[in-house]
Amino acid sequence: MATPKFLGSRMAELRRKRNMTQAQLASKIKKSTSTVAMWEIGKRDPDSQMIIKLSSIFDVSTDYLLGRTNDPDDGLKYSYWENGSSNEKFSKIENYRKIERFARKVSSEDLEKAVKILDAAFEHAFNGDDDDDDDDDI
Repeated sequence: MATPKFLGSRMAELRRKRNMTQAQLASKIKKSTSTVAMWEIGKRDPDSQMIIKLSSIFDVSTDYLLGRTNDPDDGLKYSYWENGSSNEKFSKIENYRKIERFARKVSSEDLEKAVKILDAAFEHAFNGDDDDDDDDDI
């Protein structure tokens, strides 16, 4: 298992990347700010369930949090391959993760525009919008 200081430094790094204060993280996980601070400086360790919860909040693998890998997605990829998932299923999961990362980076206004574009594309693709019947004759 990773040293407490390594886990703590990863937590602090991920929290800062998301412009989150210790108090905000503490509130989100229903712990005190001092508990989060103690984890980050390596004085205490979160339990295994909390590590799983933190990995979900930060959208990284538990292996990344624990210092077993430098790839934030590495443990996630391994667990899907381990369970015998197909390439297609794994590819879909990776695409969802890309969409989630995109959504975190753009403004709310741009995200709303993207949703409208996707809505129109899905409407056209899946609801039989036949305005383009002439294209079938080509």
